Amino acid sequence: MNNPLDEISNVLYNIFTNPDKSALEKEVKRTFTHNSEFKHFLATVPAGIGSREKIISHYKFFRGVYRSNTLDIHEKWFNEPSGRMVLDVTEYIQFIYSPWRQTPLRLYIIFNLQKNEGGKYFINRHEDLCQPEDLLGVYIPYVAPTLLVMTKRAISFITMLVGSTFNSIGWC
Repeated sequence: MNNPLDEISNVLYNIFTNPDKSALEKEVKRTFTHNSEFKHFLATVPAGIGSREKIISHYKFFRGVYRSNTLDIHEKWFNEPSGRMVLDVTEYIQFIYSPWRQTPLRLYIIFNLQKNEGGKYFINRHEDLCQPEDLLGVYIPYVAPTLLVMTKRAISFITMLVGSTFNSIGWC
């Protein structure tokens, strides 16, 4: 990529939403290094020989499980000195086993970019981050996210109570 901030939307479209599924493999081979790394909340591919092809297989799996998939990119940041790009994205997933429901999943996509001698940027690491209740809501809607949020609130209450106790006895 010559200008990652301008080109990344098209890269994501070709990988995740383009109806022409052959665009996925072409785009990954065009924009990823041969030894890229992939960190996802459900899978991981360590950097190494053949890792780009393994990443392509993971992307193909996700494309096969989703009946349709669309993305909204809310914001994108690129820190050129560090080579890190962060995208705030909502992915609307419709599984093949649940064609009547499309579920939004809010996540942050982090790309580490590597600049070659010719000045082009290539992705050498892709990482997805999301809240656990959002992820559970995709697979087990309504009940699982509610239970997880209630658990997180209970733990927050306990930690605030213990923190206040520590403060009152002068521990903190």
